[in-house]
Amino acid sequence: MKFKTGLYVFALMMVTGLLFFSCKKDKTDDTKKNQVTYNGTNHSLDKGIIVHFAWKTEGYLTVLVLVSPEGVIHTTGTQFDSISGTNGSGITIGLFSSDSAHLAEGIYPYDTTGNMTAGTFNGASLALNFHFGTPDGMMVPGLGGAVIVKKIGTDYEISYSGVDKTGKVIDLYYKGVLKDYLMAKSTWKAWGL
Repeated sequence: MKFKTGLYVFALMMVTGLLFFSCKKDKTDDTKKNQVTYNGTNHSLDKGIIVHFAWKTEGYLTVLVLVSPEGVIHTTGTQFDSISGTNGSGITIGLFSSDSAHLAEGIYPYDTTGNMTAGTFNGASLALNFHFGTPDGMMVPGLGGAVIVKKIGTDYEISYSGVDKTGKVIDLYYKGVLKDYLMAKSTWKAWGL
């Protein structure tokens, strides 16, 4: 009887230990959140899209658009139309992809020459406390650094680290599904194109 009791206690300790170890591992694996951090403050991001423009340069202009829960992305069919919502946050990054239909994987350094070379990016624009339809709120340009794009199954994993004009750090991490859209010609003017 003592043997069975001892075996039961040992088995219980093993199961408890495995559960503890498993929970601890899960906790450490979930440290990165979908957010942009500016000047030490985190701003949650929960959705995004990839917008492709219809003209060809050496690199295809591709704009990554990520927004907070307050932002609503409007699309029609395969075209991106607009973003609405108030008091939200978001970030757009203009990348020059080597692929006209998708955002190619790789490391995109900041393009200091303005040549739109494939595999570079030309800047980021961070919106804070933003009214997307107006547009009113704080806009912060992101300069320098690099954007890293990975594709894991159907998910993209995007990270970016750069600075604003005064040297304050902008860090971005996002992992999730990002659908591809074309820029509707009617909205080109709103984007200054």
